[in-house]
Amino acid sequence: MWKRYFIAYKPFHVISLIFLIIFCLYTVLWTAISSKIKADLLNNIKEKIGESGKIEVASIETYGFPGKWGFVLNSVRSSGTVSDFLNNAYVWKWDSNAIQVEINPLNSQELTIVSKGKNNLLIFESKGRQLVKVTLENLESQVSQITKTNYSLDFLQIENSRIYLSNGSKLAQINRAKLSITASQGEQKNSVHSEVSSNLLINKLKIFPKLNVPFGDTITELKIKSLISGNIVQPITLSSVSNWRNDGGTVELKEFKINYGPVLGTASGTLALDKNLQPLVALSLRIKGASKLIQRLVEIGLVPPGNGSLLQIFIKLKEGKGAGLELPLTIQDGLLNVHQIRVMDVPLIIWR
Repeated sequence: MWKRYFIAYKPFHVISLIFLIIFCLYTVLWTAISSKIKADLLNNIKEKIGESGKIEVASIETYGFPGKWGFVLNSVRSSGTVSDFLNNAYVWKWDSNAIQVEINPLNSQELTIVSKGKNNLLIFESKGRQLVKVTLENLESQVSQITKTNYSLDFLQIENSRIYLSNGSKLAQINRAKLSITASQGEQKNSVHSEVSSNLLINKLKIFPKLNVPFGDTITELKIKSLISGNIVQPITLSSVSNWRNDGGTVELKEFKINYGPVLGTASGTLALDKNLQPLVALSLRIKGASKLIQRLVEIGLVPPGNGSLLQIFIKLKEGKGAGLELPLTIQDGLLNVHQIRVMDVPLIIWR
């Protein structure tokens, strides 16, 4: 009887045995690769943050079988130096209770990084003076290498971020922010990416110092979608920025949206630099609440009363009922103009 049973179900047992062997081989392979990644993880991170970078962890735990390779880095302390930005050097330090790193087995170049709880980022001058402290919660990001020279930050999301000045006073607070970036490598050997597209969304940005602003300290929503074209050669200096400008480097503002007090505005256009490396801006602007905005800008002294009166007349002639106002906005030679009406002076950029 048992013999007949075995013969009758022999195909089933063979298939089960094959699946068992495959599962065992997969388990061994997954474990071996996981151990290799775990052993090299800190060195790979250190390589990414540069020769001056350091990273220390209390322990590394593995999880994720049988799917993604996952690692938990406990009590993380890392630091590094940015030495090629406008001839200045800055030191950064990052502390986190725990960071989760996940690697997609179908695409080893895709990383998901999650850090729950409180994270601290400190930025110092090279001489040791602290410039800024940033605390944030619930950081999550995903990074992909699409091709050898094409990278993508699929998203970087943070919650409850607070920014402090060196004296400990609070500068700003962000309830939630999300950023995505895609960059393609330039042709020159030492150039950074020739095209960088980005999409930034910020919910509830609050500024704490008392500034001369029209409608209080909180921006409800801010969205910026842009495309930067042109090679910037490292290190980033006044000379490399000038070369970027001379080679036709531009910033295409695909979408700008702001919800601030009674003002709701959207814009698109281009940004560049003139021969003195000052901003050249040409935007198409649609805005609701323009009359209230101009009134407040005059009241706080940012727009001269005469210019404000001309703008108010123009707004009454052009603004439709509830539809908002469409108008061109330009910045050139240190002046901000709306439909050929001078609004205000724009502060010069002081390059160091």
